[in-house]
Amino acid sequence: MKGRRPYLAVAVMTLGSLFQPSILWAGMGDCRFALHRQANTTESKTVCTTYSPNATFTPCQSYVTTGPIAAASRVYMVIAHGGNEGIAGASFGIDYHGGVNDPPGSGIDPRFVTVTWCADGVFFPNDCGNGCFPRPQGGVRLTWNYETSCQLQVNGNEGVHAVIGALYCYAYTADQLQMTANNCLNLGRPELAVTDCAGITTDLWELYGGSPTFAQLMGRVDFGGGAGYNPCLMTPTVPITWGKIKSMYPGATVPSIPKPS
Repeated sequence: MKGRRPYLAVAVMTLGSLFQPSILWAGMGDCRFALHRQANTTESKTVCTTYSPNATFTPCQSYVTTGPIAAASRVYMVIAHGGNEGIAGASFGIDYHGGVNDPPGSGIDPRFVTVTWCADGVFFPNDCGNGCFPRPQGGVRLTWNYETSCQLQVNGNEGVHAVIGALYCYAYTADQLQMTANNCLNLGRPELAVTDCAGITTDLWELYGGSPTFAQLMGRVDFGGGAGYNPCLMTPTVPITWGKIKSMYPGATVPSIPKPS
């Protein structure tokens, strides 16, 4: 049907076609992968509606990045600072330290970490050795349904906010929960990517990878001490050296400037 985007076409993300990077230094290139901690609610059916930061129109600069131990939490995963193109897909990972090599009841125990998805498309979790997402170091590619639910909500002055989902977790002892790149795709490099509502993907690794700015794009919640980290409170610096441009565009040359006659 004219003007419709086929829903099943989203699945080609697994083949990489939707995740071929587009070098965009504005709009989607400014995205942050943020975390917002709230006390747990037993009303799981309204996690993505009544209790989500988009339901309360909370801009990401106001997100809570600390949490207590010995108490259940919901930690929302949000892509913020999106461009007006809207957000329809993402690739990222998650990590926390307790429970992998430690005895049960240490840090955030992965046996009790679950995810409630707010995205409504398709999901392709992967495993970096500790089990698939949301296990520690796991990654995921996911989408929203382009036709009906491309994410366009703007909160404050911080662009489009797309609520990916919420992690239920319980920290027995001090630990950190952090967003990461998707490191388990056999690409030879990490992937931290956002796909807009037209199906164009911006891979933030292509923009910032190898620079300190890249790590600053991903949020962290500290449980039992520490301030956490909110990426919406920083301003990334895009590397625009000629060497960086050439690495993004193989074969590019400096245009010659005609000499005056």
